[in-house]
Amino acid sequence: MLVGHYLGDTIVSAEAVLDRQLDGALSRRLDLGVYPGSSGQHALFFNKWPSVKPRVAIVVSLGQVGELTSALREVRAGSAAISCLPVGTGADGMTVRDALEAILRGAIAANRRLVDTQMDEQVTIDKIEFIELYEHVAIAACEALQALLRDGQLASAVRASPS
Repeated sequence: MLVGHYLGDTIVSAEAVLDRQLDGALSRRLDLGVYPGSSGQHALFFNKWPSVKPRVAIVVSLGQVGELTSALREVRAGSAAISCLPVGTGADGMTVRDALEAILRGAIAANRRLVDTQMDEQVTIDKIEFIELYEHVAIAACEALQALLRDGQLASAVRASPS
């Protein structure tokens, strides 16, 4: 599961649900002052109960509120399948299309890095599930994803299957 966090913000919304599922691991790290803050930082959290989802959570820092752009390009994952929200689209953040593009390009870059380090036989990101609570945002995400997959570079690297 991938979530975003703004610098100086509290843990709220989907991030708070994730924190509860991980027995407060996100809150403990925030309290210790070692939580993603500056743009480009991230943290991985592993569920101590492997049979409970999510098994891995990724928190990506979004920097200061209002400063987020589609320059968020690098999202790394250690799992073959990740689920994520359209990170960064709230609080006057980026567009849904830019968020999805950043996530897809980040996954592609992570897979390239896995190939470069010869770890691609152990794991590659082969599935990304986008999750959205609000219907109007989910519809916008579907439309944005369709438009993105008409882009030559992404179309050659990503295959969509609606579920």
